[in-house]
Amino acid sequence: MNKFYLQPKTTMMAKKKDQSAEILAKAHRLFWKTGFTKTTMEAIAKEMGISKKTLYKHFPGKVDLLKAIFIELLDKMAKKIGAILENEHLPFLVQVRSLHATLSAQLSRINPSLMLDLKENLPHIFLQIRGEIISNCKSPVQNFIKKGKEEGLIQEDIQDELGAVICMSFLKNLMDEEFLQQFTKESPRQEPKLAELSQQFFLLVFEGVLTEEAREDMKGLT
Repeated sequence: MNKFYLQPKTTMMAKKKDQSAEILAKAHRLFWKTGFTKTTMEAIAKEMGISKKTLYKHFPGKVDLLKAIFIELLDKMAKKIGAILENEHLPFLVQVRSLHATLSAQLSRINPSLMLDLKENLPHIFLQIRGEIISNCKSPVQNFIKKGKEEGLIQEDIQDELGAVICMSFLKNLMDEEFLQQFTKESPRQEPKLAELSQQFFLLVFEGVLTEEAREDMKGLT
């Protein structure tokens, strides 16, 4: 087949892919700003400057858009975590810091208010999304704890699975606005700062499982 015949089709597919990515970015911002329930497909189309008909060619509905946004988020999270854990040149304690920074940055993209909106109005979607996030993080954290024990940097009596379950329990709470509001009682209108809570958890739990020697070495990294 003539290669010049294929070129316009390939270009058109690339443009559609770029437009889909732009739609996801715009929809993400609108969902974050006004919530899933209040955001309409019409509002997303208007934000994009396209017709609803064109929007529906990319995504059949709002739920499909939402799922695509979280699939993209999970994919980026998995790649970033994988890059840290698979980097043999990074010392374990540097990996600990990098893993914490990466998880904090990725989780900051999840709006607790949006998750509450889903929890109240689309509970099955909320549970599915939260379950996928937990599932994607549990195994790497468990393997990470195991690796630290093998290197003598995490206390031997720490159970890999229990440690991972505790971390996942905290992660689950980070997606619960009702839990987060406990830390903003003095300023109810202030958005809970996930990075700060994540840092506190890191200090209380993750550094707590390190050996005494590893904790001293960790101080040298700050």
